[in-house]
Amino acid sequence: MPFRIRLVLLSVLCLLLAPVVLADDKPAEKKLDEKKKAVELRQVLLEKAGYIAVPMTNDTEGLGFLVPVEIDKRKLALDLDTGAATSLDLAVAKEMKLQLGPARPHYGLAGDGVAYLAEVPNFKLGNYELLNDLPQLPFEVFDRKAKKSSSSGIFGRNVMEPWGMVIDYPTGNLYLRSPIKAAMPKLAGVWKEKHRTEDGVERKADEKTALAWEFTDEQLKVTLNGTTTGYRIMLAPDGEVYTSCFFDENEIKKGGEVT
Repeated sequence: MPFRIRLVLLSVLCLLLAPVVLADDKPAEKKLDEKKKAVELRQVLLEKAGYIAVPMTNDTEGLGFLVPVEIDKRKLALDLDTGAATSLDLAVAKEMKLQLGPARPHYGLAGDGVAYLAEVPNFKLGNYELLNDLPQLPFEVFDRKAKKSSSSGIFGRNVMEPWGMVIDYPTGNLYLRSPIKAAMPKLAGVWKEKHRTEDGVERKADEKTALAWEFTDEQLKVTLNGTTTGYRIMLAPDGEVYTSCFFDENEIKKGGEVT
């Protein structure tokens, strides 16, 4: 067959196959576009709900995510582990000169041994200071002999739960929002005094002087005799639950105590 005829037949064949190839590519492009839109929508909805994104990095040794934190002005990377408690490696804790509590037995996948409890002066996740929300956040400290990562510890469930953290695997972001912001939809509302008992006699409360409690703007606002005072809300660990603390920041600056 002459070369020109072969060239013409090849050109016709390419024209016939081109629509098929393009048609096969379009569903894949459509799926990628849909996934991209789903990721963008998820980010918008999380941010609208008050969540803050903290980018994580890939742990090439442990095949997981590393969470960037800062403890006592030292930047560290912790392994993300939703099935473990937050902890620091013993060597890192000693380098940072953290005060350790009494030794106690430790059992886990990272090995059995001795563990300690330590409180840290500050704990930032990205640029977010977690201790502004919870006054105490004890860390478990132990020697991770079986660790397969170059990280300095574990970022676990006891920190993730209070802040309602969300792991976005496609983007590698860890989302968090303050415990108070998460609780406000359940707390929001106004409670007004309708009746008052004085000298054993129940009377209707005067609207101008009645006591009113309002949970709004992440505060407890108390109105009495027409004067409103705003109290900041903080959660404090109390065993398996959290106790709400209310305090006037202006009084704290003057040397007052949390009530």
